[in-house]
Amino acid sequence: MERMDPHAYRVATDPMSCIRLVHSQCTHPELAPLRPTAEQCKTCPHYRGPARGLGDVVATVTHAVGIRPCGGCQKRREALNEISKNLLK
Repeated sequence: MERMDPHAYRVATDPMSCIRLVHSQCTHPELAPLRPTAEQCKTCPHYRGPARGLGDVVATVTHAVGIRPCGGCQKRREALNEISKNLLK
């Protein structure tokens, strides 16, 4: 019988959860020593999890087709996520 990744259940039940967030702590090799807060995790450019909004969808598609992020990409990602979050309320 195949064992399920223990983090897969958390991601499946918490749609805003990054796969790098384990026991409420960031495991990203560059960010973990900085101990990011939950608020910082919401806008993390290294976020890996279900799309939080339109900004994450755009970031995923552009990454998949090989477009490299520029200096303003993260700000646009955050803005699109915020706009789409507010529209869905």
